[in-house]
Amino acid sequence: MRRVRRRLSFDCKDASVKIRSPLLMKIGAFAAVWMLKAIFKTTKVHFHSRPGTNPSDKSLEERFIYCIWHDEFLVPTFVGGTKPAALVSKHHDGSFLASAFEVLDIKPIRGSSSRGGAEAIKQLIELVDDRHICITPDGPRGPRHKLKAGIVFIASKAGRRIVPSIYAADREWRIKGSWTDQMIPKPFSNVHLFTADAIDVPADLSREQIDHFVDKVQAEMDQLYEKCQRFLSGEKVERVEKRRAA
Repeated sequence: MRRVRRRLSFDCKDASVKIRSPLLMKIGAFAAVWMLKAIFKTTKVHFHSRPGTNPSDKSLEERFIYCIWHDEFLVPTFVGGTKPAALVSKHHDGSFLASAFEVLDIKPIRGSSSRGGAEAIKQLIELVDDRHICITPDGPRGPRHKLKAGIVFIASKAGRRIVPSIYAADREWRIKGSWTDQMIPKPFSNVHLFTADAIDVPADLSREQIDHFVDKVQAEMDQLYEKCQRFLSGEKVERVEKRRAA
């Protein structure tokens, strides 16, 4: 198993460096999507969601910003339900990811806190009224599981509430990267989503107010991650709305 994990890590990094042709990018993205779809079809997905925050519930009228750590983003990408929009880095690695999202009917918005941020925020506000938004606030360069202010700023400008979200699997692979790893559930594993209550973010925040809400969302993500880990270890945790994907 150790040999397999090293090879996966090498192949992933090598692909991001060598694939430059847009056509080859799309072919590679299609192949990756096909492989991951096959894996996720064998998994059982369990939602431990606060009422009214389950992203797979197509009857939800409110559209949220789902806060997801970078090492877990593959799970919501392939879990069924409404198709979200996602903020994707303008770095070269993001081009491969954007191509994969397009195959899955997930709308990629290119930009980050360091490149193209203002235009990305404008697109998120104007073009995705009908979709949830997924943001990995510790990307694209880390530190791992450390929230940046961009998600709070976007929520303030877009008038959307933030839903802290943690994904985990009882059996998984971890692909090592430069600053974080990537979680891929193993075939026939159980995948779990935990969400916290949605967080209201007022409009027109000052710098100090943004920092306050960054700390608040960070604390919720940390607590939720701890709860998820305790659940996976067999400990009983607070009961919430619990559904299994069909």
